Amino acid sequence: MSYVCLTDDDIALISCGGTDFIDNRGAPLQDERMTRVKYFGPLMELTGTDEEQLEIAFPITVAKLRVTLEHYHPALAGESFRIAVDAVMRDSDTTLSAAGEIACLPAFAGG
Repeated sequence: MSYVCLTDDDIALISCGGTDFIDNRGAPLQDERMTRVKYFGPLMELTGTDEEQLEIAFPITVAKLRVTLEHYHPALAGESFRIAVDAVMRDSDTTLSAAGEIACLPAFAGG
């Protein structure tokens, strides 16, 4: 089953049989929203801030989110850090449909 959604600019085909949300050009529909991003430890120094609001296009994988963060802050490229979304650590292949808060955590040493 699919639905057609009429907008001012495009006709969007939304397929409810899976996760296919595409516009009339065949491009995936994305939900861009302002998301709070927090940085901890040395990542604060690299970004020059401890917290900011960034426009993130969802859905997005954690790996692509990392690339997006590196685009905003090139100093993050090559740094070892983990990403938590809404207080839960996420693997790089996890697809996010939304996020209230993203936390960038530096690598921790020790046991």
